[in-house]
Amino acid sequence: MVAPPPSNDSMEVDDKPTVSVDVEMREENEESPENRSGAPEPPPNPEPLLPLVIWDSTYSSKPISRKSEISPNMTFTELKKKAAEMMNVEGQEELLIFKQVSKGSFNWETNLEKKVSEIFPMGGKVIFSVTAMSGLKVPHSAEHDKPHSTQPTIIKEETSNSGSHSASSSTENRMIIHPSSNMMLPSSYGSISSSYSSSWNNNEKQKSGYVGLGNQGATCYMNSLIQTLFMTPEFRSALYKWNFETYYENWKKNNNQKEGVSTDPSSPKISEEENRSAREKKSIPRQLQLLFARLQTCDQRAAKTKELTNSFGWKDSDAFTQHDVQELCRVLFDALESVLKGTEQENLINELYQGEMKDYVTCLECGNESSRTDKYLDVPLVIKGFGEEKAIGSVEEALQKFVTPEDLSGENQYNCEKCGKKVDAKKGLKFTSFPYLLTLQLKRFDFDYQSMKRKKLNDKVTFPHILDLNSFLGEDNSNAPEGLEKQFKELGKNKRRKLSPDGMASESDGSETEPTTTNGEEEDSYSAGASKSGFSTSGKVEEEPKVEKNHRKTAIELVQKRGKFIYELYSVLIHRGSALGGHYYAYIKSFTTGKWYEFNDSSVTEIKESEIENTFGEEEKKTGYMYSSGANAYMLMYRRVDEEKNMVESTEIPSELKEKLDDEVKKQEEKTKKEEQKKNSVDAKVVLWKNGESVESKDTNLMKYQLIKDVLPQVQPLFESTKDLPLDRLRLRKAVASKTNTERIEAKGPLSLENNVYTYVNHFEPFALILEVREEGEEFEDYNPNLILVKVFKQSEKDEENFEGPIFIKVNQKEKIEDQLQVLADSIGVSLENLRIVRPEFSYSPTVFYPFNSPYGRDLKESEKYYLEDSSKSEEKDSFAMKAITREQQKLTLKLYILGEKEPVSFECSKKDTIGKLRELISQKYNIAIDQFKLMKGITNNWPTELKQDEKELSSIFTKEIWVEKGQPSKDGEESIQFFKFDPIAEVETEKPLFEMVINKKHLNSDVKIQVAKKLKEDNIADHDPKHIRLIEISNYRKGTTVYPDKLTFDLGYHSVNTKIGFQLMDKEEIKDERDDVFLMFARRFNPSTLTFGTLDDVVLTKKTKAEELRKFLQEKYQVESVALGKDSKKWGGVMSEYEVLDETKWDVSSETADSSVIWNWACEGDTIYWKDKSEKDIELSPEEKKKQEAEKKKRNQSKGGSYSYYRSKEEALKINTSDN
Repeated sequence: MVAPPPSNDSMEVDDKPTVSVDVEMREENEESPENRSGAPEPPPNPEPLLPLVIWDSTYSSKPISRKSEISPNMTFTELKKKAAEMMNVEGQEELLIFKQVSKGSFNWETNLEKKVSEIFPMGGKVIFSVTAMSGLKVPHSAEHDKPHSTQPTIIKEETSNSGSHSASSSTENRMIIHPSSNMMLPSSYGSISSSYSSSWNNNEKQKSGYVGLGNQGATCYMNSLIQTLFMTPEFRSALYKWNFETYYENWKKNNNQKEGVSTDPSSPKISEEENRSAREKKSIPRQLQLLFARLQTCDQRAAKTKELTNSFGWKDSDAFTQHDVQELCRVLFDALESVLKGTEQENLINELYQGEMKDYVTCLECGNESSRTDKYLDVPLVIKGFGEEKAIGSVEEALQKFVTPEDLSGENQYNCEKCGKKVDAKKGLKFTSFPYLLTLQLKRFDFDYQSMKRKKLNDKVTFPHILDLNSFLGEDNSNAPEGLEKQFKELGKNKRRKLSPDGMASESDGSETEPTTTNGEEEDSYSAGASKSGFSTSGKVEEEPKVEKNHRKTAIELVQKRGKFIYELYSVLIHRGSALGGHYYAYIKSFTTGKWYEFNDSSVTEIKESEIENTFGEEEKKTGYMYSSGANAYMLMYRRVDEEKNMVESTEIPSELKEKLDDEVKKQEEKTKKEEQKKNSVDAKVVLWKNGESVESKDTNLMKYQLIKDVLPQVQPLFESTKDLPLDRLRLRKAVASKTNTERIEAKGPLSLENNVYTYVNHFEPFALILEVREEGEEFEDYNPNLILVKVFKQSEKDEENFEGPIFIKVNQKEKIEDQLQVLADSIGVSLENLRIVRPEFSYSPTVFYPFNSPYGRDLKESEKYYLEDSSKSEEKDSFAMKAITREQQKLTLKLYILGEKEPVSFECSKKDTIGKLRELISQKYNIAIDQFKLMKGITNNWPTELKQDEKELSSIFTKEIWVEKGQPSKDGEESIQFFKFDPIAEVETEKPLFEMVINKKHLNSDVKIQVAKKLKEDNIADHDPKHIRLIEISNYRKGTTVYPDKLTFDLGYHSVNTKIGFQLMDKEEIKDERDDVFLMFARRFNPSTLTFGTLDDVVLTKKTKAEELRKFLQEKYQVESVALGKDSKKWGGVMSEYEVLDETKWDVSSETADSSVIWNWACEGDTIYWKDKSEKDIELSPEEKKKQEAEKKKRNQSKGGSYSYYRSKEEALKINTSDN
């Protein structure tokens, strides 16, 4: 929403459907509309008229624009009558509430008899917002008025022949009230207005007559396929024949379920209706039926797909993962085949989409053929084969390439069982049958082995409207069909392929011919009785229309001439984008009208047939958009031409589906009605008020534009004590929350009976009314707005050190401050001379408010607290009030988590208490030995810190959450450390430390090793010499980072408090090299010939050691002539398996492993380097080992994850769950 610029004008905005009256003054010398552009000259000095525009929402939530003109001499009373007349509610103008929004000071009631021109000068403008009260009666004759668009109507600039402008052409200070939202915008926001007008309203059906599908996030691929299936009459008709009731009865029978009864005794009892509803929501065919029916009948712009994806078993996150549309087609068809088993529609997919082909091998010596028959639902067509530089040019060429056999010769000879030897052979595929509906996939996504990335092939691939496949079904279907052989020979001549009028692919020398037209216009292809929406109005399957007369006629002739396998194109599923991500949409032909439409999520628009050529593919366009990588055809849908079998679109929906949809519409209307009522109503709390105090309260609901005088009898029966009282003993007052106590209600002035409820509504606080009751014979107390409630605490009479309160005392803020103070003095029974008032100060010590010590700040305020005491009982320095306030300010309520409990307990103490004092209090209250627990903070922030400075006050720890955990408390200078067993050639289980110990950070590491050895022995883990223990730091993402030398102190001041320490048990003494520039690494030999690892070596390097020196060390130690260092995928950290080293390690190919490279520049202390003998060859894996290798590689890739870009998430397998179907 765009807010209007700042203005001195005010505007009252409400949620009631409004009527905006747009009045503009026309200059005296300007022409009226009837005298513009060619009209007769007006009479001398005509009376100027004011354009009047009314947005009438009386009949509908969609306002209707009504226009007229009025005289500036019209009174405002007459203007109200005129508005009522224009709205067809004559005589009911008193039920219309007018609010003038451009001048806040205007009052209708006091200006009813004034003329419009008296209030608003000529040339000016005024806008009125008009709302209707409850009870307005709408005549039936008005029902024919159809609501217009919800867009605001602007009186547009019109120019006469003489060049003069109407008054409405001046838009310098125009204001627009949007009727549905009451949003006021200056007319200079033209782009906003036009942008809004172009945005779609889902309550309006599209001009194309079709309904789009809403995109849930990244479901464009699904929307394209669903619309294609919907536009396939045979599929839709077969799906409609599936009966949910039959399925449900069978499901109950198979699951032994009756109404309210389940075979599982532990499951709750559910009703028949709940059972049925649950099955319906999970049934994929049912949800497809309902979605198709909505697409066919609803009046909205787009239908939702949420129910369908729920039946797939998808979560919300699945809607934001884009998949391949061909993958979805296969998975969806598999799912439908699975759930339709045992029904009359179980062969729906096979009968429509399944074809057969033969996979064969033919011996060229004996002629023996070995073959098997395979079924297919789509045909994948390779655009560019492996190693090929040039892509195929057409679908026909791709089909020919698909059936071209492969030569098996040389090392790849075929072992013929009949010949008993290896022979030359031909291996290939032959089509044995084509389906009724043919799906072709253009394989535009490929893998670039040079860049090791996916890529998209945007090469141009043409496809015809009419496809002849008869030649592919002979004994030898490897030959191209008639008419295509010459085309293949001409491919190298760079001639442009073009669609000829008969729909067949043809060659062109560059000149383009337009489709056949009549009188310069495309021939009308509507059939008799077909609506422009593409649906029959008869409710029956229509007669065959004249769909694309030239294509259809050509296709029928080809069927008669060449055979029945002639196909017509009817859907092109398009991918726009790159291999990293993009957007799917579809061009689909209506079989009723023969026209083509673009189905792009929620938008459906008619397109020209020539647009299809733009999907062939071509060079990359530099459009400046993110989808500049190419928009081209990815899947093609063809239907076999069969005059007897071909269907056109039908509106015949099963009756039970119609009833279901009608029920949905009724429920939606009821929901809308309730929402409208809620929009025009307000929740209110009514507080019963007696003798200046609230007694009880009730909740109710009031209409916003209900008059207060009508509210009183409505709320009277809410309370037992008021329901029989006469109305004159009751009055309504505005209730507001007390400034000093939000739980307290204060009563403001009585409400005017002639105002409506909405007048008193504040959107920033709950709406509350006070129902005040007066005693019989008494009068209501006059409301004094100058009275305020002062929040005070009185000194206790029994105990001078304690104060009671809060107590609220009324004082008149208009009286002298001395008089106000006297009221407070009287409340504690002291004279004004002995009154001392002390006021708390936030973050400061309390101060004396009275007696005044400053000429400033002498006003009593509702938002303050005041402590009242008798000054004769204590000196100011020993004030009981100051001590009480200080005690209150020092109170501290902690949340303690005791020994692993998830829920905290409240613990009262003082901010002045120390950590040591808190430790004592906890020990006493919970009976825990003081040296057996430690206090921690920061656990919820993943930054645990021990509280160990016992002398530190609690006011300085900056937290109210403290964890009491088992363990020995640390002292200042100590740290509680978790210790893990470290093995450089095994994965580290960082989640489970072996033990935890308190370490003094100033102790030497050699002393810490002695402590570790002692702990290992005490816990029966190991009996190890401390000299044979290595300490190494461990992080969450590396094996090891820092080795702790003996001579240095165990100082973790520069490390995270979450640091974990590993201990390595060695069979020899730790390396003694105390130089500052020395660091430790590990070297591990890999044997590629046996797929094994050798021993692990400790390697002590300096920060200047080069890779060449490490090679020489390993060559000398293992008597190897040449060593290769491996650059692994884990950046030298972590543990690798044998297969991982074999697959992913790069040997001596990185600058990091070059002889001159300094190891410290690319490696860290504690890392492992893999090396091998250069002369050793890789092992030849057995089939079983290869399977294991692939399985491990797949597992690694899954664990690595990854993403391509901000609009493409990690790829996951597309799944549709059919277990619940």
